[in-house]
This record gives sequence, structure tokens and C-alpha cells, in this order.
Amino acid sequence: MALLSMGDKHRGTIENIAAYDASRFRCHGHGFMAPDLLIIPYLQQADFGHVINITNTIIDTRFILALLERWRPETQTFQLPIGECTVTLEEVYMLLGLPIDGNEVNGPVQLPNAQCEELLGKNMLGQADARGQGNNVNMLYLPLLRDFNETKEYSWGSAVLAFLYASLCKNAKKDACTFYGCALLLQVWGWWRLDSLNPMIFSFPYTTKFCVNGMDYTKNPQRHLSSYRNLLDHFGKGDFIWRPYLSLEHQTNQEDVEIWTAKTTIIRFNVVEMHHSDRVKM
Repeated sequence: MALLSMGDKHRGTIENIAAYDASRFRCHGHGFMAPDLLIIPYLQQADFGHVINITNTIIDTRFILALLERWRPETQTFQLPIGECTVTLEEVYMLLGLPIDGNEVNGPVQLPNAQCEELLGKNMLGQADARGQGNNVNMLYLPLLRDFNETKEYSWGSAVLAFLYASLCKNAKKDACTFYGCALLLQVWGWWRLDSLNPMIFSFPYTTKFCVNGMDYTKNPQRHLSSYRNLLDHFGKGDFIWRPYLSLEHQTNQEDVEIWTAKTTIIRFNVVEMHHSDRVKM
């Protein structure tokens, strides 16, 4: 049996690429809102402090779509001219600054209303925003935020990556048109790996290099889908950077290195995916 089994259901076939209306494709995201000074200590206490530094970055939906055409759910890797590659826990840590070591982000997916009232002081029964639609956050995270000293003990990076993988797999289908995973992580992963898309400013977490004004994107196709497709189909070995973070100044600890090089499951409540570090060059 062939390993790649989706056949004409995959959006990356010649026929499906030609038939798909790219204007239908959307990426759900959360616009940047500067945190109030009063809550910054709590964000830092929960180990979310680095995320504060990641401000607005516009998501290029055409670049995301071009990557999706090359994602194979069967292997959870991108099939590119230079071989297989994928987003790993190393990217989640280096680009977003989220913890990747810790307990799995797991628990009940439905909360009793009494618990919502206890933690929020609000009756959420029948409230649409309790389901996490649009720019709202799903209520299932609420119990994990009860005590910020315990919040920092979770592997939030693994949860983000698991949900990204699930979104990539769902949107590899030819008719899918809404991407719910962390499109920012996926976009910046591609920009770091492909040097021709890569402006040069560095500070941790390394997504922030794309969050400043005055970046030179003259080599970047910027929302031009056919140009992205051509780039991804024809770049050579020297155009793809397998280890883009080796020369950076940020000091990592050995425990994190051991985690992002491990083949293991990554979990976000009812989403369980495999971290295929063995299929890429680490």
C-alpha cells in the first residue's frame, strides 16, 4: 500500500490547485493587544512573558496556502525538493518562546457552569464565546489558569504544535478553507528556513524579527500565490536552511534540546499528534 494515500482528495494535485478559489482561504488569528502593565507580572509568572514581545505580524494567507499544498498528513511533513521537513518543538521554543517541557495540556473538554462562575464570576451558560470561536479563547483552558505557579508547569509549546499539526492535516484536504492553527508560527518557520524570504533582525523569541517596521521584503512574493508555488517547487539545497538557529546568541538548556529532538506524542486536550523529529535533520 502506498504511503501517500490521500490521492485526489489532497489539495496539492494539479487538478485541485487549478480548481481551488484561493480567495476563499482564511487564517484565524488574534490581533495584538498590548497587555495592561498590571497583568504583565502574571504573564511572566505563568512563563508567557516572551510572548509579550511578539506584536503584530500580518499573515500572508497565500504563503500558508502554498505550504499546505505540500503538507502530507500521512507523514506530517512537507514534501519539498530538498526532502522532508516539518515544524518541530525547537521552532515553538525558539520562535514563540513558549515552554516545551512540562505536563501535557489536558483535562475535561466541557466545564460545569459552576466552575466558570467560580473562576470568572460570570454565568457562561449558553454563551457563544465559551466555545472559543473567532478571536475568543476556548473555556477548556480555564482550569489550567487557576494558579499561575502551576500554569508554568505545562508544556504549552507542545499544545500549540499539536493543534498546528491537526490544522495542517485538516486543511490539506482539497475543499478546506479555514486555518485555525498558529499561522504565525508556520509563516515564520518558512521565513527562517528560506533565506530569500528572511529579513535580518534578531532578538528572542525570534518571531520578533518580523514584528518591526522597515523590513525589506523586496525578495518576498508577498501574497502572490503562483510565485510562492514556483519558489517552493524549484529551490535548491543551498536555499533551504536546516539549522537556522545554531549561530544565534540565545542560550538553550540541554533538557529542551533533548525534548525537541525526541520522537514523542504532543497533546492538546483531545488532539494527540506525533512529533516526527526523526524525519528531519536536527
